[in-house]
Amino acid sequence: MTTETRIKIEGEKKVKATTTYGNKWIWGLLIVLILAGIGVGIFLGVKGSDSGSGGHSSNLNGFTVEYQNGNLISNFGSYLEEATRFWSNILKEPDGIKIEVKEVSDTSTTLALARPYSSTNLKGGGIIYFNKNASYHDWGFVTKHEMGHIFGIGSNEKWGNNIFQVDGQYYLSQLGFPETYQIYTDQFGGTGVGTPIGDARGHFDEDVFDTELMTPIAEAEGINQPVTLLTLTALKEMGWNNIDLSQAEPFY
Repeated sequence: MTTETRIKIEGEKKVKATTTYGNKWIWGLLIVLILAGIGVGIFLGVKGSDSGSGGHSSNLNGFTVEYQNGNLISNFGSYLEEATRFWSNILKEPDGIKIEVKEVSDTSTTLALARPYSSTNLKGGGIIYFNKNASYHDWGFVTKHEMGHIFGIGSNEKWGNNIFQVDGQYYLSQLGFPETYQIYTDQFGGTGVGTPIGDARGHFDEDVFDTELMTPIAEAEGINQPVTLLTLTALKEMGWNNIDLSQAEPFY
């Protein structure tokens, strides 16, 4: 299979490059969010190594956040506090879920990567890798996005088991995710045979859902990236039973 890396320039998407990856990376994958104007993909590994030998653990809004070192606290601590509060209000059951935070040195345009510890345990926690070489402004959205992957978007077993392909387009099954499909048709005017997904099958389709939080391309500074009912119903249908759907943000 292949996934395209897109360039987003003044609202237009242009193909930049094509990369390949193997089926074995569908689960236990590293979801890569790349700077607006560059694109997104799935990598087989993470370049660089941990920086420093220290560590720090904090309880942030019910989540247990373990930092690799003090630099991460100063650089990303406020964004993690914001993101954990955001997701705690939505999921209503953080219950000490572990979010491990690490720093990598990557010379690419990768902003951050995330992976859950388990593709079957929604509450199993996971790891976020921040690229210390990346230059970006809206890190709050990046952090929320990566936590969304840890909680199941693009990484949970049910998501993977409900993907099918028609004419080169991947979809999330309306049988496995009927409420998500209903949001796609009602709020996004969708007419597809399922809810469109793309970019290595780990995100909602960029061309259809554009600025939604769980699409693969980060936006330029100042552009809102809402978490809509599309994402929240998908999380509900994967098993987040206490999720507060009233916390969904409008797409427009």
